[in-house]
Amino acid sequence: MSNLRPTILLLIADKRIHGFQLTDKATTKGYLKETPELARVYRQIKKYTDNGWIECIAPDDKSAKYYKLTPEGEKYLEKVMEHIADQRKCLDNMLAKHEEIKKRLPAINTGSCESPDK
Repeated sequence: MSNLRPTILLLIADKRIHGFQLTDKATTKGYLKETPELARVYRQIKKYTDNGWIECIAPDDKSAKYYKLTPEGEKYLEKVMEHIADQRKCLDNMLAKHEEIKKRLPAINTGSCESPDK
């Protein structure tokens, strides 16, 4: 799962927001390392709208379209966040193991390609 998908849901859950704001907030909030392409954001918005997870609110024809989470979207967001929490546990375990290995293997600490037995 791309980080963009849960980021869009999370930002829309926080407050009504339009697509352009999503691209900016995704990086300024620290949810993504790089600003996503606007076209990619709008493809996800369309998918989420088609799935009934978000809905478009257009005050009038000249204003930007804003999006909000639907009740189904709130349920989906919870499932996504549970998945991310599970992934985080696994990643934390991997990082902890890596730190343990780094203490044992000098080649990892020095970047050397030599065998640790030498």
